[in-house]
Amino acid sequence: MPRPRLGASKRTEVSGAPTKFGPVSFSYESHADRGEILADVTAPARRAPREPMTRFRHPDGKPIRAVEVNGKAVTTFTGETLTLSAPSGALKIRALYAK
Repeated sequence: MPRPRLGASKRTEVSGAPTKFGPVSFSYESHADRGEILADVTAPARRAPREPMTRFRHPDGKPIRAVEVNGKAVTTFTGETLTLSAPSGALKIRALYAK
């Protein structure tokens, strides 16, 4: 996702994007001004990738300091990239940054 699309108060949504793993839907909602970017992701039901990655590109280039997936802290991120382990169904992701 390009940095300008993740500016404060911006929302981007994609529904049913075709991938080799099956359709994927996601939305990003930015609250970069208060140190968080939220994402809702629906992983493909068939042939889900083992470790898909998603990027949370803060508009000011800040690195992620913490991530929650479905309300649980995860540590599988480096810089701007979050790696998910065997995801399925609906995921609510919250990336946190220093303010």
